[in-house]
Amino acid sequence: MGCRVREANLGEASAANVTDRKTTYLLPCSCGREIAIELRQAGETVSCECGRTTAAPTMREIQNLRPGMPPGTTPAIAKPAWGNSQRFLVAGLVVFLLAAIAAVILYKQFPTHFAGLPAPEAERQRVKRMSVEDTRLYFRRWILPGIEIYEQPGIQGRRSVVFMGMATLAGLGAIGLMLAGVGVARIVRRR
Repeated sequence: MGCRVREANLGEASAANVTDRKTTYLLPCSCGREIAIELRQAGETVSCECGRTTAAPTMREIQNLRPGMPPGTTPAIAKPAWGNSQRFLVAGLVVFLLAAIAAVILYKQFPTHFAGLPAPEAERQRVKRMSVEDTRLYFRRWILPGIEIYEQPGIQGRRSVVFMGMATLAGLGAIGLMLAGVGVARIVRRR
């Protein structure tokens, strides 16, 4: 009976050794990825997917590493984490698009230089309907001294408000593009 217990214990120990030999451990690479190695690779040079080579540590140091997936199992496909890089990219694009939409709307509100003035054809028709004396007075008052186009009161104030709004939106759009650029640069650097 003592022999059987001893054989069973030896069988369990040899099974543990077999599983230890087949267990993989994850050796961190300087690129941030992990290299799956086994105990038998202690002291060897191993390669990462990035192309860098690393010396595998001793068996004792390998056993202190994080264990990997057992052989024969397929890893579950995990969704990539939503990190700061993606947040920067999305926030930058949202800010840029909102600034662009607001700029288009503001541009449509921009007063034109001749806003509020009658059309030239309407002015011609009005002059044709005038008497000779009214035409002569019109000529002396408006044409002879030179044509000055006076804007309606408030147009210049509206124009300056629109300019300030456009400048502010251009600044916001630039900030949005910078945030998106930071996000893209961080994503590219991680790969």
